[in-house]
Amino acid sequence: MDAARWQRLSPLLDELLELPGALRAQRLLQLADHDPDLARQLRALLQMEHAAGDFLDGPLLAAAAPHFRTGDRIGAYRLVALLGEGGSGQVWHAEHLQRAEPEGLALKLLHRDCVDAEARRRFLREKEILESLSHPGIVEIVAAGATASDQPYLVLKRVCGEAITDHCRRLQLALPARIALFLQVCEAVAHAHGRGVVHGDLKPANILVTAQGRVKLLDFGIAVCACAGDAAVAEAFTLHYAAPEQIRGEGAQPCSDLYALGVLLYELVTDRKPYRLRRHSDAEWEKTLLSLEIEPPSLAMRCARSEREPAAAAMRLDAIVLQALQPQTARRQPSVDALAAQLRAYLESRSSARGWVSRLRQRAWRIGG
Repeated sequence: MDAARWQRLSPLLDELLELPGALRAQRLLQLADHDPDLARQLRALLQMEHAAGDFLDGPLLAAAAPHFRTGDRIGAYRLVALLGEGGSGQVWHAEHLQRAEPEGLALKLLHRDCVDAEARRRFLREKEILESLSHPGIVEIVAAGATASDQPYLVLKRVCGEAITDHCRRLQLALPARIALFLQVCEAVAHAHGRGVVHGDLKPANILVTAQGRVKLLDFGIAVCACAGDAAVAEAFTLHYAAPEQIRGEGAQPCSDLYALGVLLYELVTDRKPYRLRRHSDAEWEKTLLSLEIEPPSLAMRCARSEREPAAAAMRLDAIVLQALQPQTARRQPSVDALAAQLRAYLESRSSARGWVSRLRQRAWRIGG
């Protein structure tokens, strides 16, 4: 998608997002009468914005009537309960007919109306990508196949958890604990990058934290594998976590994942996204993103309310976060491992500084006493 096309699509996308479902469908039909290709791209963007490849988000557009029901069998699996439905498929809680999994399984199934050559190719690519990855922070694939009606499906180990941002807010985690969770995310993403895989859609909904405090990276539905010669999917991204090069239509690259991690890190540190909008409009978001008017995290920080961050430490963290959010790819950290190393060094220096201050206070108390 070139910049001129996106300039045409962006305001229409804003308009459609503000309409209720019935009016949105009617407006799409009107647009299709004049420009069928434009309407098709808008439908795809609407699905990506609210589903963005994550089947566990609720559907934005009317999905195909469910073909399967609780208790139905697909291959060696029984469907237990519908976990969620998106614009292109469903995710079911499933169980193997002969052996049990402690957390159960998740069966990801394409809608019948979405089964075309491209959808099959992407499903196969997701299967191959997940099979190439082996990391405790990445969801594990169990099996793949097709139903009797030739609908592709993937079976994954089910991950019970909550989005990383929700987890941090609910527990009111202090800054070091938030960064420690983020470092788990970095380890999983670095593992993928080491095998030539770019996730392309890193966001809180795709990064869950389990009850044991372990991070799990989900949904490689739009991921690409450079080593396999995959072309980047230029139209697939979530705007609020997309890098400038993705918005320009260049597709996801390792540096794009790093940018998305920068957005997530800013959000974990401050409890808000790095951009302030007068209205939550994607056109305004795009303009703000490309102009990069970002407030330093230290000025927006709210997560460590009981702690006052020393000025030197705050400036160091600001520099790390803002480097990841640079619009020019060459100005970001050279890799996710480099970003993680900066954060580990920051935590170490922060701990040392606080220990030194604590010792000074104890000494002053003894002298004063």
